[in-house]
Amino acid sequence: NKDRCLQHILLAGVLFFVVCSASFAAAASVEVAASLTPQSFPVNQAARFTITVGGSQSAAVALPEVADIRLHERGKSSQFNMINGTISSSVSYNYLVEALKPGSYVMPAVKVTVDGVVHETSPINFTATAVGSVSGSSGDDGQSRPEDDAELAFIRISETGSHYPGEIVPLTIKAYFNRNYRADVNSLPVLTGDGVVMDQLTGQPRQSEESVDGARYNVLSWETTLSGVKAGSHPIKLSLNATLLIPQTRRRSPISSFGGNSLFDDSFFDSFLGGYSQRPITLVSPERIFAVVDLPEKDQPADFTGAIGDFSMQVSAEPLDIEVGEPITLKVVISGQGNFARVDMPEFPDSSGWKTYDPTSEFSEQNNRYTGNKNFERAIVGRNRSLVEVPSLSFSYFDPKAKQYVTRTSKPIPVHMKQAEPPPLQPQNPPMPTEKNKTTVPDPPAAAPGIHHFAPIKIEMGSFSREILPLFKKGWFAIFVVCCILTITAVLLVAARSARLQKNPHLAILRKRKQRLAKDMQSIESARLAHDSARFLQGCRTAIQNQLGSLWGIEPSAISLSDLANRLPQAAPLVELFKMAEESSYGGFSLSSEEMENTLEQLGKELGTLL
Repeated sequence: NKDRCLQHILLAGVLFFVVCSASFAAAASVEVAASLTPQSFPVNQAARFTITVGGSQSAAVALPEVADIRLHERGKSSQFNMINGTISSSVSYNYLVEALKPGSYVMPAVKVTVDGVVHETSPINFTATAVGSVSGSSGDDGQSRPEDDAELAFIRISETGSHYPGEIVPLTIKAYFNRNYRADVNSLPVLTGDGVVMDQLTGQPRQSEESVDGARYNVLSWETTLSGVKAGSHPIKLSLNATLLIPQTRRRSPISSFGGNSLFDDSFFDSFLGGYSQRPITLVSPERIFAVVDLPEKDQPADFTGAIGDFSMQVSAEPLDIEVGEPITLKVVISGQGNFARVDMPEFPDSSGWKTYDPTSEFSEQNNRYTGNKNFERAIVGRNRSLVEVPSLSFSYFDPKAKQYVTRTSKPIPVHMKQAEPPPLQPQNPPMPTEKNKTTVPDPPAAAPGIHHFAPIKIEMGSFSREILPLFKKGWFAIFVVCCILTITAVLLVAARSARLQKNPHLAILRKRKQRLAKDMQSIESARLAHDSARFLQGCRTAIQNQLGSLWGIEPSAISLSDLANRLPQAAPLVELFKMAEESSYGGFSLSSEEMENTLEQLGKELGTLL
């Protein structure tokens, strides 16, 4: 027993010695290092900062404070390696570095305490640049950077030529975006130029693909018109604001000196960094000269009102067989292509035989806003029987292709005027009664002298009533009073509600937002039932823009994906839905019926929380 006790004591001492030796060896072999990648990055991105502690699995890190720099903790990772029977371990503490403004910074030495011993890392210099200030083909951070903006996106407009004041000139605007890069359009094309006006653009351009110098581009096209206001040579340009989303290719971190790869090589951080670098750009078209020359004064018709284009005229009237004083509806239809805003109803010739009234007009466009029919109607009244026709009408315009004035004249329209028949005369005296219809009325009895005549006594019995009720006890009167009270109450409630909305405009805005959301959700549901994925996703995008535009106080159509990313939390569902709609517009992304149903439910839930 004594021998066995001595063996146990000896074994415990050996184990204690081995543990202490291993602890001292571990403490002696602790290594601490820090790395920052990249060391130059824009303020709208983040760099990864890693502190690696080798030889221990437990350490206390004291982060320094740097002005205009924020550190975001992103957890830690442990690594174990066995090489030739030798076991080594390390732990990495991971952070994201965010700069609040551009400048040069120094990450000071970080104190790391391991088993009561304080270790320090080496200081690291780094630079934060402004958004969109990067250039060149590739930077230290491995981000792919295009060399020339013209290769990324550009804008073109069709030829303009020489025209006349007020002439409608068709214009095609095309914005090209390189297919290798995603883009977010932030505005509609804007015209810059004096003496020229452009028709309002629609928010939904036509999308297509084109090849330019061997490169493939996604193209957005708008069809609009230009019109010169005054004569002269007017330089014009069109510009468009967009945000370029440049794909960010991160270089993998080298193998740590303690073995293994960095935690930042995980795809989680690709998702956190967004995978794209936002770069605001402005597309400006080449300058063009829009020449405007004066209309010729020679041979200008007296009835010319400024209409320029190519038109035809049709004139009709009905009815044509009428009596004097009855109205005739005179219809004029002017069809063709040109500036219909300057097309007026032809003047009716001055005549004492006709009375005319003010005309009405209505324009029906066809393929575009400068092609269609303008319909006029005017009431005319003939004053005498000598009128035999509706006089001819004339309409003059200027043909810019033939460079001359053209007058369209209608033919006179025959009309038959009849004298109105006089109303039948009423007989002055009633007809004398005949023997057949003559009734004998007995003479009243003669009254005695001095006695006045009184109404005769009724000899027939009238209707009886059991009781005489006052007005307020009658049923119809009670119903009438109740209706009046309800009407007055309803009026007072409406007035009180209007006053409440005026005092609190937020309630009115909230009501409009709810109505707008209901309308948008109905449109999205219609697209889902029609299995139209593209229209479904565009409806989701429009609904998000309408709600956030009202909430943020900005134009809904100007809200872009970058606005959502800056204002909403990271990985917010609305950001993901908006991104899917963008991918559908530029990359042909589509959803299945089940996915559309789930997306609609999630969209309604997220937008409902904004109300």
